[in-house]
Amino acid sequence: MAVVAQPEVKLFNRWSFEEVE
Repeated sequence: MAVVAQPEVKLFNRWSFEEVE
């Protein structure tokens, strides 16, 4: 997953990361 400067993507990335972790 690439880190985008968009806040929405950041939130989604964080949520996905927590789900995986």
